[in-house]
Amino acid sequence: MEKDGAFPESARFLSPRERGIVGGPAGAAGRRGEEPKGSRNDFPTDGVELRCFLVVSNYARSLAFYRDVLGARVLHELPGTLCELRFAGSQILLSAPFGSRPDNPAATDPPPDRKSVISELSIQVPDCSAAYEVLRSRGAEFLTPPFDWSNETRAFFHDPDGHLLEIREVREAERRSE
Repeated sequence: MEKDGAFPESARFLSPRERGIVGGPAGAAGRRGEEPKGSRNDFPTDGVELRCFLVVSNYARSLAFYRDVLGARVLHELPGTLCELRFAGSQILLSAPFGSRPDNPAATDPPPDRKSVISELSIQVPDCSAAYEVLRSRGAEFLTPPFDWSNETRAFFHDPDGHLLEIREVREAERRSE
């Protein structure tokens, strides 16, 4: 981490717009953030949803975290093995390790070293500080309090398996430029 608890620039994920890729094949963009001539920016469209699939080492503990701490709603569940959750217009699938049954959980490798985790679930919120307080009151343990980074306010925490989660508030000036 760098000053004020901020993550180093090298650890920051850049959106396609920030990398200058806005529709069309790689390298087809003109000036940064400009649509390539003749391209159609028609994805994602209405009806497109994101589904995230997570294999978790302790199914019950992870289900409780995503349901009770993050506030996801259970849509379908095969008790003890698989759960489909609705979260803010997206879906999260939690799965016990392959071969698990409620009466006989499969042995798993230890969770990855948190320093080596390279995935992240990023949740855009209207007020990062308010979301931080609500999630802390529900038991989320944050790595950082909310901090300013460019045109965002961000805070990071882990789920019970060490998956990195972020809440981020995008300030108005950046929303207009997207």
